[in-house]
Amino acid sequence: NYDASWGGGPSEWRRVAALASAFDVEGSGVAAEPIVLADRVGRGAASGIAAAVADDGTLLLEQGASATSGLGENLGWIDLDGNIDIIEPEWSDQFSDFDGVALSPDARYAAVQVDMTGLEASAIDPAEIWILDLQERSSYRLTFDGTSRYPAWLPDGRVAYLRESTDEFSEILAQPYDRSGPETSLLQIDRFVNAFTVAPDGTLVLEIATGTDGVGIYLAEPGRPESLRPFVDSRFAEFGAAVSPDGRWLAYASEESGQPQLFVRSFPDAGRPWPISRGLGVWPLWGPDSETLFYLGGRRMEFAMLDTSDGLSVQGRGSFFQTDVVEVGYGVVHPDGDRILMTIEPTASEGARRLRLFTDIFGELERRIEGS
Repeated sequence: NYDASWGGGPSEWRRVAALASAFDVEGSGVAAEPIVLADRVGRGAASGIAAAVADDGTLLLEQGASATSGLGENLGWIDLDGNIDIIEPEWSDQFSDFDGVALSPDARYAAVQVDMTGLEASAIDPAEIWILDLQERSSYRLTFDGTSRYPAWLPDGRVAYLRESTDEFSEILAQPYDRSGPETSLLQIDRFVNAFTVAPDGTLVLEIATGTDGVGIYLAEPGRPESLRPFVDSRFAEFGAAVSPDGRWLAYASEESGQPQLFVRSFPDAGRPWPISRGLGVWPLWGPDSETLFYLGGRRMEFAMLDTSDGLSVQGRGSFFQTDVVEVGYGVVHPDGDRILMTIEPTASEGARRLRLFTDIFGELERRIEGS
């Protein structure tokens, strides 16, 4: 049943309600007030449906975003056929924005940077690191300072993150993912760090601002600020550094051609730059074999198959995911190499919307009736 009134617009969002007990057997009319299942359900271009229910009680709804729903980014797996599997739909309501993601070695947990705007008023653009249990679909907060960004999972089970940087000081800290130990400092330097990652051997890979528009990639050993040294630093912006699992290569994006393009250099000695993307290429992600490189190229997720037996060469390229319906951002490849954990957000062109699935709508109604 649909409510008689709805908001206008091309998708005609409606409210879906179900009768708690329909009509009684004597035909005296409705025996209970309707129970609201979901607001802002409509027939939009994204799916072509408003609501569909199967005989086994499976109900699929297409929902639009309300002003307060926080329907923003979420986390989901994208397989190599381009299929999306959202892990927990409610996370898009709990968290408005994810700006970084790291995966534990066993792929059980994800460390994410969460935009805390609207959740608390602690700083300008406050951000914290949260831990999401991908199996239990639960979450808890790891940091409480309001300025922690860019999580990176360390081999020893700790999560590293960047504490808010200034023009003259930056600090990288770490603590156990389960909060079983204290927070410790990995590096303090008198430079502005935009972002960072960690190589398999523990080397810190830093993206450091070098001027008005310049960003260079630097290396440093934990606890040794005097070891800071440039990896690649030109008058252009180099960013998005990612070290291969075997520790031999570093992929990054450079704007030296006028737009971000993907390159690979040997690690840690830099060597010559090997061009990977034929055009736009950002957010490089290594496969576990260190011979597959995924990246975002324009409106597609693409990949390059590399031969590293004698130098480096691209043996093949392909794409497996179009970003016309959703926008993808930060990501990390599963240890099996068959899917990528990514931040996913509906595009704004058709209005934000999502598909919501009730696997047992009749049981859900019974539970709501009993609780009313």
